[in-house]
Amino acid sequence: ALAGGIDISAHWMTDLKVGVCLNGFWFNHEDCCWASNETTFQERDKCPQWKSWAELMVGVNE
Repeated sequence: ALAGGIDISAHWMTDLKVGVCLNGFWFNHEDCCWASNETTFQERDKCPQWKSWAELMVGVNE
């Protein structure tokens, strides 16, 4: 159980460096975009619920 918690936390903290999920800050990038109907396999990084810090602070995508 401890190893699972560490693994989940590591994925979340890695994605938190890049951006945040608008549906809930506790979601990592994969979980945030999992249910999105607008995300395709080819463009899986273009998820409307996931915003990079640059998009949130400046309004410009990196």
